[in-house]
Order: sequence, then structure tokens, then C-alpha cells
Amino acid sequence: MTTSPQPGEIPIRGLTTAQSYERGLEYYESGAVSGLRQRGDVLMAEVEGRSYELHRVTIELDAGGVAKTTCTCRNDWGGICKHAVAVLLAYIHGQDEIKEGAAIDADALRCQIRSEKSALGVDNSYSVSSSGLLSVLNESLYQARQLIKAGDGHNGLTILRLLAGETVDDWYGYEHQGVAFEGFFARLGKTLAEAILTAALSSAERETWAAEIKAWQVELDNYGLEGVFGAAIAAAEHGWDYEPLRRAMQGHTTEQGVWEGEKPPYADNLIAACLNVLERQGRIDEYLSLAKAEDRTTCYVIMLVKVGRPDEAVDYAMRHLTQADKAFTLAQVLQEHDHLQAALQIGWHGLSLHGERFDLASWLRDLAAGLGDKAIALQAARAAFEAAPGLTEYQAVQELAGDAWPAIKQELLDALAAHPSVRGRIAIYLSEGLVDQAVQVVNSQRFVGYDMLSKVVEAACRSHPGWVIGQCKRQAEPIMNAGKSHAYHYALDWLDLARRAYLAAGRESEWRSYGQSLIGKHRRKNTLVPGLKQLLGDRSF
Repeated sequence: MTTSPQPGEIPIRGLTTAQSYERGLEYYESGAVSGLRQRGDVLMAEVEGRSYELHRVTIELDAGGVAKTTCTCRNDWGGICKHAVAVLLAYIHGQDEIKEGAAIDADALRCQIRSEKSALGVDNSYSVSSSGLLSVLNESLYQARQLIKAGDGHNGLTILRLLAGETVDDWYGYEHQGVAFEGFFARLGKTLAEAILTAALSSAERETWAAEIKAWQVELDNYGLEGVFGAAIAAAEHGWDYEPLRRAMQGHTTEQGVWEGEKPPYADNLIAACLNVLERQGRIDEYLSLAKAEDRTTCYVIMLVKVGRPDEAVDYAMRHLTQADKAFTLAQVLQEHDHLQAALQIGWHGLSLHGERFDLASWLRDLAAGLGDKAIALQAARAAFEAAPGLTEYQAVQELAGDAWPAIKQELLDALAAHPSVRGRIAIYLSEGLVDQAVQVVNSQRFVGYDMLSKVVEAACRSHPGWVIGQCKRQAEPIMNAGKSHAYHYALDWLDLARRAYLAAGRESEWRSYGQSLIGKHRRKNTLVPGLKQLLGDRSF
């Protein structure tokens, strides 16, 4: 690392135009500079512009003075921008007030991780379960992400370097729990990219990081994890300086998009990291431009809502959204920001789009009902029923249908007959007293859950006694024959239902004969026989 020049050694006037210097001086004297901090040779600060927009400035210093400046403004006056001038003036006149970020104790953290690995038995035997280790690593990864979200990319990178260094070389030995570790490395790679973009790294620091991450990637390539650190490598190699990316953030896109050709495999992860950082840093115009250029429609419209531009969000969404779940996400954000009519509009539009619609329809039903729009509420309720018919959805349509219910009810029942849902069909048929249809559903399935079967059996005791008796015997007899004493109470419950069916059919003597045969067959099963005798002694119906 170079030695930073002393404040008085920086010739600011020679770095910019006269107009930018004067404007920067005004910003400095008005107290517009805040959060001035220094990490080695890098200065970082925020400057409040004339329209109350917060500009973020990063300045790299070297022995000769200012090596490079970056700012979230659109400076096209030549030389460094007025915001960088303000930051340099604050640096010159108030160095004693500059905050130096507290560093993570890398040695202590490394010892902690190694101690955890040792306690878990991780050694060269490669035979230990890795579930406990993954828990420790994920907890540390979460800590790093919290630091990054708070704008502390440097300390986040300290943790991430330790995590990679302690896992890349030997992860494949942890009882070959490959899927779990693949997920961990995928998250680690995404977090690395975001940390690098968050931290104000010098060019030299980024080169070091790029080389280090490439070495980790080479090791992971040997075990089939190609490209998991691709976005992080690109972030280190280019930072925010990749020209197509810069053009996209400034709103200048071409038909080729950000990448000027085929997207690299890491493109989605890198763009996601960029958008996360831009949002946290308040660089809203750049966020919107990049999201639009990359066809991140959901991100684009949600950000419009967050910054108080709901009409634009709705207009754009109506023209560009293609999936129901994306419409649902936007509608919920509109609701959270109290744009209820706009939320209703997007939700209604979403029902016409492709994809899974149940969650959207259920939500829209309740929102529309709350807003007094019964027509939309009813259509949404029907859409929810069509997507996943269940008793709750059926009753919601009934409640909203009013006088139209008889006709709508028949339409729902007709649609229900062709639907594969087992639980939904049975629950609705039983609620309507359509026992025969419920029995048919059970007969059409190789297996029906015991809870649903018992409900159908109980409802069918009078109308289908022979069927009920057969079903109950098939459930109870295997339990008794196998001597499963812990489950005898289930067998007795099924036999009680069989008893009720026998009596309903006027076949009491047949029931008593069957019960006596069971007592004789299982007479040595002392925990079962008393229950059988009790069933036979209870002749009530």
C-alpha cells in the first residue's frame, strides 16, 4: 500500500475546472459533506446535492496525490467533480475528524472457526458429518452479510476471506455432503461479489482479490463447482468501472444490452449484487437504469413504488409483466405503501398472466372484499378455487356469490369432478352431503390419508354400510394380526366404525359373530381383548 500524502500536499484546484472547484467549496462550507472516513489510501464520504440527493464519493490516494475519484453524480465538466472537491476540502481541513473503520480481529475469528472444526472432528480422516460445521459457517456468512448491508464491505471481506480459506481446500471431505456445501459456496460467491462492490477498494486491492478468488475457483473447479465465484471475480476485476455496466447505469443501453453480446454465466449474480449495493447507497437513478437495461422488471417497478412513483410503476408493469407471481409481488409492495387501488389494479391484471395464481388470487379476493369491490373479489375467489380447490376456497366463493350461488355452485362442482385434488374434493363433497361422490374419490385412489378416510367412512355408515365395513376391516385387521400393541387403539377405532355400519344395516348378529371371532383369534393379546369385549358389550347406536 502506498503512503498517503499529507492534506496540504493535494493541489485540488489543478484537478478540476474553476466552476467545479467553486461549487465544491460551497458544498464544503455549507456542511454538505458527511460520513468522511478513510481506509488506508481510500477516502469515502457522502455529499448532499442541491436537490437533496445524496452522492457517494470514493477517492483513491497515492504518493503523488489523488490517483482516482468516483462519484454517483454525472460529471461531464472535465476533471474531478464538485462533490469530490468538497470531500477533498473536508479531508484537508478536518483530518482529525475522519473516522477509521474498526477492523475485524482476523486471528481471533480464524481461531474460532478452527476450534469449531476441531470440536466437530474435522480432520484428515474426512469421515465426520458436516451438518454442524455448515451451521457455524452459515452463521459467520450471515454476520458478513449484515456488515455488508451496513456498508462495511471491508470487514465483510475479512470474514469472507476466512470462510473461503478454511473451506475451499477440504470441503469435499466432509462426508461428501456435496449438495449442502454447493449451496454454501454459491451463497459465499454472491456475497463476495456484493462485498467487493460495497467496499471502496483501490485498484491494487482489487487485483489482489481477483487473483485470490481465481485460485479458490480453480480448486473448486476440480470438484464440479465451476463458476460459483464468477460474479465475485468479475466484481474484483472490473469493480464499477466496466464500461458497458457504467453506460447501463447512466441510461445509455444498446440492443446488445449490458454485455454487448452473450451474457456470461455469472451475469445474473453480478447484476443482483450491483442492484443491492446501488439501492443501499441511494443511487436510485442508476438502479432504475440498470434494472431496466437488464429486464429486471420486478426490481424496476418495485423501486419506482419505493421512491414515490407508483403511477409509473403501474403503467410499466401493465406493459411488461408476464408472470402472475411477479404481479403478486408488486401488488403486495403497492399495498404496503398504501396504494390500494393500484395494488388492486395490478392484482387483477396478474390473474390474466401465466404461472401459479393461487396465492395472488387468494390475496386479491381479500383485498377486493375489504375495498368493497365485490365483483373482483368474487372473480378472484373463483380463480383461487380453480387453482387449488379446497373447502375454504369453496366457502369463500359461496360467501361472495350471494343470490348467484346456486348456479355458481353447480359450476364449481362440475369443475371439481375433473380436478385431481383428493383432499379438496372429499372435504367439499362431505360438506355438501355428497357422500356417494366422496366414496367414489376414495375408491379411485390407491391410498387416502387416514384422517380423510375416517371422515368419509363415518359419513357413509348409513348410506354405504357394506363399503364401510370392508374399509374398516382392511385398516384394523393388519394392526391386530401384526401384534402392534402400540397401535391397538387405532384398530379399535376402526372396529367401532364397523360396528356402527353393521348396526345401521340391521346386521347386529353378524357384527357379534365377527367380534367373537376376533376375540377368539387374539385371545392371548391382553391389551387388545378388553377393548374388543367392550365393543361387543356396547349395543347402543
